[in-house]
Amino acid sequence: MACLIYQRETEAELFSELAKIRNTFAHHYLDIKWEYIKRFMDLVPKLYPLFLGYIKKGLNGIITF
Repeated sequence: MACLIYQRETEAELFSELAKIRNTFAHHYLDIKWEYIKRFMDLVPKLYPLFLGYIKKGLNGIITF
């Protein structure tokens, strides 16, 4: 799905990295390393707006998943 949202494969790969970091927050919060938090905070503003825009279009029926 990410390749439909992002124009470059590297952006899709970074988005999948965010999933790993998010899972660390959700499931291993006692083992969080601060470098992961910094990386997450650096990437989220760049990648989530495109992802959320894609989801909103799908919810509004503009695109199909």
